[in-house]
Amino acid sequence: TKPNQPAFMAVRSGNETGFNASGDYADVVVYNNTVYNTGSHYNTGTGYFTAPVAGVYYFSAAAYVNFTSGQCWFSSSSGRISQTDVVMDGMGSFPSGWCLLKLAANDTVGFHPYASGTTSATINANVNHTYFTGVLLG
Repeated sequence: TKPNQPAFMAVRSGNETGFNASGDYADVVVYNNTVYNTGSHYNTGTGYFTAPVAGVYYFSAAAYVNFTSGQCWFSSSSGRISQTDVVMDGMGSFPSGWCLLKLAANDTVGFHPYASGTTSATINANVNHTYFTGVLLG
């Protein structure tokens, strides 16, 4: 019902190499191509969505990776966002997460698949397994 409601779907075009899946929780996957990006609030250069207005947002993300990941979360540009962790023993090479977040205007959100000690990983481009979506709910 809102023609300019912030919403996006981003994917990888080509693999992302050198991804730090370990210590820096503000490192997020850079989904470098958008399928749609209503309002242009997702940045294909940084991997972050920036909330244009305060509200409740829904996010979903996944990444096909070359390491074993049993955990992932959403991060802001200043680090890990509390209460967004997903921990699954069977996640393996396909970490994925989803969350509802109450954001203020200009808050940022990105996706971080995690693996302890993995500082130079590859995020594989894959139409079915590497994506990041978000939408303002209200």
